[in-house]
Formats: sequence, structure tokens, C-alpha cells
Amino acid sequence: MRVIFLLLTVCTLSLGIVPVDALAERRCETGCERGGECRPYGGYCRNRRQGWYGSRREVRTEEEARALLSEYFAGSRASVGSLAERETYFEADVINPLGKVIDRVIIDKRSGRIRSIY
Repeated sequence: MRVIFLLLTVCTLSLGIVPVDALAERRCETGCERGGECRPYGGYCRNRRQGWYGSRREVRTEEEARALLSEYFAGSRASVGSLAERETYFEADVINPLGKVIDRVIIDKRSGRIRSIY
């Protein structure tokens, strides 16, 4: 009985010592962090081309849409497949290394926002 009580006490105390987000440091791989600016879900790199967070980025041609998607999926195993132009957006297939479609996304022409439609 004392052993069970001791184990429960140790487990309870150890939960209070370890911070909830102790593994956040390992997830910071966006390349934007400087010193202690690490965020668990990645950071935002402000630069001349992209501007401030949430700024609009007009996409006029299929080449621009493909470049935007290639930049978005850089570093992952996914790539851009077929791309079709619609009236107000571009629609693209996202494929895995085996050539299988794993997602379909749209890129808004006015804002450059990317979202899944699957």
C-alpha cells in the first residue's frame, strides 16, 4: 500500500515539474527564429517579398501559382501536380513521391491564400 502511494506521489509531482510545452524547442525548424523567438507552431519571416503577416499577394498567372505552391511545399515530400485556372482561383493537385494525389488545393487570385478543398 505504501509503495502504491509513493508511486502516485512521485508521478503527480513529476507532472508538475515538466513544462507542458517542453518539446517546443525541437519543433522550431522554420529558419525564422532568432534566439528566444521560438514558437511551437513555427514563426513568420518578414521580408520585402512577402510583407507583413497576412498581407495579400496577388497571383495572376499559372507560373506564379505554381511557384507559390512549390515554395509552400518546399522541404516536404509533396509536390505540385496538375494546375488549372478558374475564374477567381487556381486549382492544383498535390501529389506524393509515388505520383498519387494526396490533396487538392485552391489559390485565391486576389489574396494568394492557399487552402485545401479535399
